[in-house]
Amino acid sequence: MKIKWLLLSAFILATILVSGCQQTPTGSAVMEFVCNKPYIQVGSECCLDKNGDKVCDKDEQTDIKETEAKKSINPNPVQALTVEYCTGTYYFDCPWSYITKDEVQFKLRATRSGIAIIKRIEIPNVPCTKEFGNIPLEKGMKYDEIRQFNVTCNFKKNSVDSDVKLYITQYPIEGFKEGDTSKEWMGYKEPIEMVTILYISGMVR
Repeated sequence: MKIKWLLLSAFILATILVSGCQQTPTGSAVMEFVCNKPYIQVGSECCLDKNGDKVCDKDEQTDIKETEAKKSINPNPVQALTVEYCTGTYYFDCPWSYITKDEVQFKLRATRSGIAIIKRIEIPNVPCTKEFGNIPLEKGMKYDEIRQFNVTCNFKKNSVDSDVKLYITQYPIEGFKEGDTSKEWMGYKEPIEMVTILYISGMVR
């Protein structure tokens, strides 16, 4: 009787084990299991899927973090604050400037018809000054002409932040014969003496 009972018990146990397993294509048995909502089966595990999109919530969080990290990368990184800044005036544009330990350098483009003669440049906040003496009319700046000016300075700071005063004499186009600056100055209008002010800033290189 004991032997029959042991054989019967072994048969029942084998039946339970076989019914709880499925055969893989290779013939090996794996245990079947069910993932109850809101869980889904991924491989041999269950993972949480609250929104029912068939993607594990933990994987969605990883994707969100990666997306936010990519957004935070600036495709146009801000340059260091070493680029000079120079404004223009009614009589001149200032398209370029550069500051070294010895000089303030900048370019001016004449924006008024006639001829402009720059006689003196002052940069008071540094301070530094440059005199040009007596410049003949034919050496003045004509409309749209660009020239570079280098003003020697004795810097005691690491940056420049100052007005740039230009003392000029402006010869209006109407004072030239036939309105042509390449011809004789007729003096129909008096030359204009004035001070026009730029603004320049930047780091000392």
